[in-house]
Amino acid sequence: MNSLQPSLDENPEEQYRVTSHTEVVAILRALAADNVLVNVFFDGPNRLFVTRLLAVNPQHEEIIFDGLSNDAEKTAMHFAPRLSVHAFHHQIKIMFDSEQAEPTRFEDQPAFRMRLPKSVIRLQRRADYRAKAPVLSAATLALQNESLSTPLIVRISEISCGGISFSLPKEKATFSAGHVFICCRLDMPQIGNIDVALEIRHVAQYEDSAGRTMQRYGCKFIDISGADTTRVQRYVHQIDMDRRRTIGHQ
Repeated sequence: MNSLQPSLDENPEEQYRVTSHTEVVAILRALAADNVLVNVFFDGPNRLFVTRLLAVNPQHEEIIFDGLSNDAEKTAMHFAPRLSVHAFHHQIKIMFDSEQAEPTRFEDQPAFRMRLPKSVIRLQRRADYRAKAPVLSAATLALQNESLSTPLIVRISEISCGGISFSLPKEKATFSAGHVFICCRLDMPQIGNIDVALEIRHVAQYEDSAGRTMQRYGCKFIDISGADTTRVQRYVHQIDMDRRRTIGHQ
């Protein structure tokens, strides 16, 4: 075996990679048929645009997306060395990369096309793909409701487009499943702040390395807007990109 080939432990997403040409076409056609919103990242994790996949043409080895109206973004995307396409379909994360996008027209409307990918990652670890927040730049949450005299600041341990999880020492605060927090402030490094409402869906107790009794809370976002969901998705993508860079430098 080539010693330079990354293992599944180093790149755990590889076990979810679909390489069958027939399956890749079917997955992409399902995105188009269901009119799924797609994020296309270019020039780093903080530049993206939201579009839709319009057509999959395996006979021409191409996929076609709804076009951009911003000329500056058109130029930046066209010359970007790498594009990363992300979408969520039936709570499954779909990802693939491309090296180039070209302007075209589809049904007499502005569009752009990419080469049909040879593989896609179809990630379904949980109901939503959850990213473990990095220790040094984790998102923080200011919890707030009528039971708290002042906002309680906690560090996020996992985050997805569906919700978050965090832990607290039991003696500091205790909440139960079903507890609702309104108007909390979620701060995501390099992305910004959003206001969210949360419902605790499950609680688990454990002991940390210092011997403290901890409560771990898994929370669901309540009525989060599409724009805020996109910002959370950008943060999840940023965590993935940072992790991949770290692995690449090891």
